[in-house]
Amino acid sequence: MVPVRIVLAVQDEFYIEALMHYVRCSEFSQKIRVTAFSKVEAFVKRMMDAGEVPDAVVADSMYLEAWTPPAGEREILRISLIEGERDRQEGVVVLHKYQPLKELLTSILTAVQGQRKPLATPSGSTSVIAVYSVSGGSGKSTTALQLSRQLSSEGLEVLYLNLESAGSGLSEASGRQEQDMSGLARLLYDLQAAEDKGERLALSAADYVIRQPALQVAMFEPLSNLNELLELSREHTMRLIDCLVSSGIYDYIVLDTDSYPSERTEGILERCDQLIWLILDDIGSVHRTDRWLAHLERTRGDLYTALIQKSIFTVNRYLGNLVNQLPLEKVVPYLTLPYIPAWKQLDSWEVLFRSPEYQRDLMKLCSQIMEVSGSRTDPVLGGEWK
Repeated sequence: MVPVRIVLAVQDEFYIEALMHYVRCSEFSQKIRVTAFSKVEAFVKRMMDAGEVPDAVVADSMYLEAWTPPAGEREILRISLIEGERDRQEGVVVLHKYQPLKELLTSILTAVQGQRKPLATPSGSTSVIAVYSVSGGSGKSTTALQLSRQLSSEGLEVLYLNLESAGSGLSEASGRQEQDMSGLARLLYDLQAAEDKGERLALSAADYVIRQPALQVAMFEPLSNLNELLELSREHTMRLIDCLVSSGIYDYIVLDTDSYPSERTEGILERCDQLIWLILDDIGSVHRTDRWLAHLERTRGDLYTALIQKSIFTVNRYLGNLVNQLPLEKVVPYLTLPYIPAWKQLDSWEVLFRSPEYQRDLMKLCSQIMEVSGSRTDPVLGGEWK
């Protein structure tokens, strides 16, 4: 099950210690992750930050009164801990503070499960999400990285696969470079060798990837020989994706691809389960997208229909109002991701993950993705007290 993320805010530090100790040493250690606060200012600061959004805030009434949830963000369940008579509070679940901890935690889980959308699918299959735009410089890599991180923060197992000719530079920023015949290069070689022999791949996909610490997702180190990527055919690209899916390790594979047409891009567009199609609200991006859609409809009607059905059209770098008529806007709904001025000149990837405004709209995008695909997950748990 997906771990329930709780922010606990009470004045009594002994109460915090007792509850967190009980969580760690009981069956709830595999069900709940707790972040605790005893100071009102620290609690309010945490709730205003752009980090991971909790499933519930469990707090004394004074903490709930000091915090006002930002309008438009995902609703967070509020649970008030009381010591006397239970008063009815609008939009707040009320629980007795000094009841047996097992009963209290069970009540909290029940309340959260009652409002949480299920992420599990019966098949537990891997969903392939591609991020695409007809225009270069539309923010594909930033969106793919942000999307990967957000899905990972939900407790899901994510592989970020950059098949863009000019990579994001994330791995280079971490100081790692793929050596000859390791990582993706080795996987491509082993796949071809296995195909030539009519055999199955001997190793698991996990044997070829690294763990990116900033995103907490799996990814490949960048290829040292770019020709290996440029020469990927449509069939080889689809076989690579199928191999990663069949490993059964990942809930989501997020693909970052080129804007210009190529066999590699075609393979990604055909094989992905959902497509995040980015467009900018400028005349050049709108014109190029219009022309490309018209070309696909005229020459590849089957692909055009499939792409329209599985695409989530998204206006990136949205400024609050639209000045252009968007392609297919009378046929398909558009989501938006805001323009963040601080990202104009990046000196660190960490800067990308500090915007509450972007986090809010990204969560809407993730919710739509998960409504279509569902997810399975293994819990990643722990606790911290501040």
